Amino acid sequence: MESTIEKLQIVMSEEEREAKDRVKPDNGPAFSPDGKLPDESEAAKEHDTSNAAKEPDNNNPAGPVSTDNSRKFSARIAAKQTMDESDKLENPKLPPIASSESESETPEEESCELLREYFPTKEEKIADLKRRQPKDTAKVIDAKARKTERLRTLAQTQNGIYVGSSTVKRMFSNKEPRGRGYDPFRKADKQMKEVVLDHYKSCPGLGKKKTIKTVHDYPLRFWWYDLLNQNEWLIDTHMNAAVYLLRTRLLDHPEWFRSDRFCLVDTTFGQYWTAKYDEFKMIEPNELGEGRPLPTLSYDYYKGVLPEPRPTNKIWGVDIDELYIPFNLNGDHWVALFVSLPKRHITIYDSKPSHVKPGLLASLIEPVTVMFPYLMRQLADEDKKYEWTLEPFTYDRPIDQASVPQQANGSDCGVFTLKFIECHALGIEFPQTLCHKNIPSLRLRLAYDLFEETGVRGPKERDWSELD
Repeated sequence: MESTIEKLQIVMSEEEREAKDRVKPDNGPAFSPDGKLPDESEAAKEHDTSNAAKEPDNNNPAGPVSTDNSRKFSARIAAKQTMDESDKLENPKLPPIASSESESETPEEESCELLREYFPTKEEKIADLKRRQPKDTAKVIDAKARKTERLRTLAQTQNGIYVGSSTVKRMFSNKEPRGRGYDPFRKADKQMKEVVLDHYKSCPGLGKKKTIKTVHDYPLRFWWYDLLNQNEWLIDTHMNAAVYLLRTRLLDHPEWFRSDRFCLVDTTFGQYWTAKYDEFKMIEPNELGEGRPLPTLSYDYYKGVLPEPRPTNKIWGVDIDELYIPFNLNGDHWVALFVSLPKRHITIYDSKPSHVKPGLLASLIEPVTVMFPYLMRQLADEDKKYEWTLEPFTYDRPIDQASVPQQANGSDCGVFTLKFIECHALGIEFPQTLCHKNIPSLRLRLAYDLFEETGVRGPKERDWSELD
């Protein structure tokens, strides 16, 4: 290619030099001897030469003698043909060379457009998931190892000095049934209201109206404002703070609740599984139905390491039989999920069933119904895997207003969800006092309990590194 370009440059330089030699001083229009202008005479010569080239000379079998112009033209054509042949030999599929303007503008624009519109393909996503598979495998091994570390000990009633008397005590127990440790609907008094309002007034930004800018500038003030105002919707940080409050009570006073074999999960679990469900479905299972990547945080929840603070460190299926999960449907409605692992069933307590139709509910709850059996089967011992099939969990949503109270506006679903979880964990049926007119008092009581019992003073920033 370089040698061809050099030949072409040499030919072009010779043409330019000869063209300069033919240039004469301009002394006015000079006529040729035959009375024609110089341009006309040159044109006539070229016309005669071209005609001579077309008509063969019988006396000269090699053809007519070429003039200077024809020799230059033929050299130029030969150089171009040589360049084209070299291009075909080196790059047989090379596209035509663009003009100088397109060479200076088009490639840069196309490359920038390619960077702006690039999205990873399904194959690239699958390759990335397989690349991260060793990390998930290590999590599975660690989660399974936690089972062997658990020491199986006798219950407290089985450790009596006299076996006979302890058996009688087990058969005829005078102890009251567990649960109902406190009244979840006790009203807040005037002193509680003063404590909460004093703290609320001490937050910076008091007197500012709620806008996007003010919420960003004064997050602490508007966090308490949304918690106390019945017209505002509870966000996930409110829900997680309330779940932390219930988890603290369960760890400190397990006798208050109907059982100690359940755990309270935060909202991050449902949001995390919903966000990762597409990646879970992207990988095809093997012949045993396994081999799909579960979200990495799932193993920490399974072991009881999450949620923080105050983790339970109890293993699902071993120490835990039931779970309570505040779950967000479609990003705008809170419901309470009661998951029974032995029954493989999920009960959805919804304070406004008309908000999400049954057809849409099936798709929104699918990440939980499908991934729960998969998680339990993957982490089960080899001799126990048959107990955990990969069939999705069943679910139902009671809509009887007599048993499941209904909200009267569009902003109280978070408060109803928290009270559904609290009452069910305490072994209390949902009372009719859970209604619209009592929500302000329940919000105030929740704010006071968070302030006094847990030391919560505002929203906790979350780390979403696992969602990158």
